[in-house]
Amino acid sequence: MKKKTKSVTERKLYPSTQRKYTLNDLSKWVKYGIQLGVIKRSGEKEDLEMIMKWIDMLDKGNINI
Repeated sequence: MKKKTKSVTERKLYPSTQRKYTLNDLSKWVKYGIQLGVIKRSGEKEDLEMIMKWIDMLDKGNINI
């Protein structure tokens, strides 16, 4: 018998912030970065680090998605 696990629907980027972003919001933000050419789609470490930096910009810029 499989246990049902609850998927993550939203998360705070940093403990000190009040703003919560849903996974859908994060997905849209990353897709936007890909369209701009800021993020490349590959499994390389440098590209993954760039995705994390791009997501970190959400908290710093108080951006509405």
